[in-house]
Amino acid sequence: MEKHKPENVRERYGYLPRSARLIWEAVGEEKMLMVVQTLGGRRLRISSARMRRANILLTVLSIDDAEAVRRHLWASGIDRFEVPTLGYTRFMQRARQIVELTRQDMTTREIAKRLNVTERTVFYAIRREHDRNQQP
Repeated sequence: MEKHKPENVRERYGYLPRSARLIWEAVGEEKMLMVVQTLGGRRLRISSARMRRANILLTVLSIDDAEAVRRHLWASGIDRFEVPTLGYTRFMQRARQIVELTRQDMTTREIAKRLNVTERTVFYAIRREHDRNQQP
């Protein structure tokens, strides 16, 4: 199993709960964010047995990825955990998407429509990025 090591996690997201870090290590950042977005706030049980078809992780991940998460969490001594909601993490992810789309010369209106957010949200994300780049 290839482990994905979160690099600069605190710089990128701020505080990231242990359960989210362990999922990230097992299947990577993108899949961890999918689990958080879909299952955030739910309590999950991790069994020592192989993944069953009814396991809720399978609504988000492939059987191989869900099994990798199960093995990694079980090896870390976790048999129950609550999937974090990570509101701030999702906020930062959206801000990075907005900045990336801005670099692709999309208009504020186009970005807002694509990401299903308001134009003001896009404006503020661009402004925060600009202000962050202006600091010495």
